[in-house]
Amino acid sequence: MTDLSADSAARTPQSLDDVAEAKLAALERRRLRRRLTTTERTSASGASQNGRDLESFSCNDYLGLSRHPDVIAASLDATRRYGVGAGSSRLVNGNHPLYADLERKLAALKGTEDAVVFGSGYLTNVGTIPALVGNGDLHEVFFQDVRVPVSSMLGEEGKAWSLITYALANERIGLPRYQLSTRVLDEMVEQLKANGSWNDDIVRFRAGQALAACEAARMLVYRVVDQRSRRLPPNAESSLARIAIVEADHAVANFALDFLPEAFSSDVLPLLKPHHERAIAAGIASGAAEIQLGIVASDYLNLPRN
Repeated sequence: MTDLSADSAARTPQSLDDVAEAKLAALERRRLRRRLTTTERTSASGASQNGRDLESFSCNDYLGLSRHPDVIAASLDATRRYGVGAGSSRLVNGNHPLYADLERKLAALKGTEDAVVFGSGYLTNVGTIPALVGNGDLHEVFFQDVRVPVSSMLGEEGKAWSLITYALANERIGLPRYQLSTRVLDEMVEQLKANGSWNDDIVRFRAGQALAACEAARMLVYRVVDQRSRRLPPNAESSLARIAIVEADHAVANFALDFLPEAFSSDVLPLLKPHHERAIAAGIASGAAEIQLGIVASDYLNLPRN
């Protein structure tokens, strides 16, 4: 009989303090722990820390407007008239008239229809990015007529293909997307059994095909991960595994569209819609399916390029 007492002790839930202290200790060991430092601004670019007079190169008050006499006078006048707080968030009842005036003037300055003011750069990112993009959106950036200095190049000019194949051979190969596809397929099968459609031979055959695609992706990914663990050099099997993942995504998504299309407009299968959105982008997000297929054709199947 195996003694599991030590293992059980290792799995004992930790308190929040223990977790926090462990994370802080890990940051300390890597010299990545950050601490607040009391800083007094003494001028537009001057600062004082621990009794030392310093010049600040990290202040965002670039023009020193926070100390301009006119800005200070306007701030004092606004404080006397409106107090020192809006009293609530803008969405509740704190949307002060001054916000609208400022945003209208900023829009006119920038030549836009409207503007929105945020309290910090972080809040700007949190407030705008989720409003513009979501699950299934493609996040691709393209540059045109850009000059890249030699010092910033990853390799020799004209040798991009070797760099691309190396990057794709090492990029997110162990991501178990096939597991989500299998889970969604299992849930669809249960739904088809419940509505009486599972006895159809075509439905069962197509479900088997989709499951086979998921299992093929799983085994190919396992093979590549095993090769990495044994420090074997990357090869075309990485691209083969990634193509298999894409095929599994598509097989499950197409099965849903053919036999459970109504599930996309209901909450019966909550994982179905996000899975379908990922399947739409899978060919591009996997490093361009065409490139992956080209690598498999030339390096795995040894097909001629012409």
